[in-house]
Amino acid sequence: MEYIEVRSLDVNPYSPIGIDSKQVYFLDLLMTWCLLTPSDPMDEAELNCWRDNWQKIVIEGRKPGLTLKIGCAGERLTQADWGKRVFAELRPLAVLMDKANDTDCYQQTCDELESWFEYPEKTLSGQMLRDILKKECVNGVSMELAESHLQFFNNSDYLGHFSTDVFDKEAADSLVRQKAIEEADNVSFEQYLADYFGYTKN
Repeated sequence: MEYIEVRSLDVNPYSPIGIDSKQVYFLDLLMTWCLLTPSDPMDEAELNCWRDNWQKIVIEGRKPGLTLKIGCAGERLTQADWGKRVFAELRPLAVLMDKANDTDCYQQTCDELESWFEYPEKTLSGQMLRDILKKECVNGVSMELAESHLQFFNNSDYLGHFSTDVFDKEAADSLVRQKAIEEADNVSFEQYLADYFGYTKN
């Protein structure tokens, strides 16, 4: 069985549930694009190039004019130019997905997110930076968002079918399941690691 694990997906601090519909539409679009776009196997050299890009985005993602490696052939593009190149490929797919779902949500998402390259203050990090500078306090922004989210849940039935009893029972059942798994485990940690990373030796 194969699966795709989406990593480096930041929690949206402005959404009570940590993600909004725009992010969901983009992920749906991006993952479909990744599935349909041909891609050669990645060797160790190319993996290191992507790791370097990832490190730059994490540390310098808001740096104006930040350049990234496009593969290992020496081509470099600014973060904005590369992003626009990707969106140029996403848009035809967005049209098809909107047509299939009788909506314009995917194209609207492209319009909104692509504009972030020109107006980085619209990004989640840009909004957070704006609010922190305005309040001159990280805790102040965090508490304001926490109180807003609490009010959202208190004033809605979003979690209405859950109760403290349900969560307490799930916690207790989880401990029982954990104990059963641990008691049935007869493989050493060293052997587990060897099995887990066995694919790297092929």
